Amino acid sequence: MILNRLGETYSSNDVSVNLAGFRVDPSALSYTRTVTKTKQQGFSHQNNMMSRGAPEYACSITLPIQDVRIFEKLAPGGYVDLLKKLPLIVTYLNADNGLITDVLIVEFQSTGREVTTDGAQQQQYDLYVYSAVFNK
Repeated sequence: MILNRLGETYSSNDVSVNLAGFRVDPSALSYTRTVTKTKQQGFSHQNNMMSRGAPEYACSITLPIQDVRIFEKLAPGGYVDLLKKLPLIVTYLNADNGLITDVLIVEFQSTGREVTTDGAQQQQYDLYVYSAVFNK
């Protein structure tokens, strides 16, 4: 698995992912936080201040079919996009061997399947992020 967190990449040996209390083994996981910033001019018409918008989050995860089945069994009718507010806990070692834990509250945005040419079954999901706490 490759984890891309705020522009830094980590390998699967360093990462542990827990979604709704289940240990999962995603082939890819990415999440970011973006804040819109707008320049504000002062009395002298110089850009000396910034206003900030509300944070926006983006998150995607690619799960093997055996992990997808866990959530389909929990979901009404097998539709994982009906599951509500799941904790996504990502723990890994950073470059300094410090233990980092990020906690996101997420929901699946869709239900589906993806089959690759080599026969591997997996599915990439975009996740709606309610909240995120980095470096908990």
